[in-house]
Amino acid sequence: MRRMVLFLLCVLPMALPAQTPPLQSRGLSCEQMVAAAQAGINQRDQGASLSRVLSELERPELRERLSAEDYALLRRAVQMSYTSEISIHELAETCNASRGVKPKR
Repeated sequence: MRRMVLFLLCVLPMALPAQTPPLQSRGLSCEQMVAAAQAGINQRDQGASLSRVLSELERPELRERLSAEDYALLRRAVQMSYTSEISIHELAETCNASRGVKPKR
């Protein structure tokens, strides 16, 4: 659980502009979403419950830096990857496709 907390509190906030209002921010990148989902899977594999993993996303520092839409998307991505509804690979592909990024071959 410590790795996910470290990621969410240190890495993700630094990647998001601190002084830009959420609606004007660049938003949550696919790489950030995939990394958070992977951290959730790692915590699941170490025995953490879904509610525990999702509670780590409730940190005010994280919520303040994301728009409501990006925050909901992040929670859904972590939840779906935790429950194996979507793989990390599928998450990355779907996210990139939704943003018009062509898959590498």
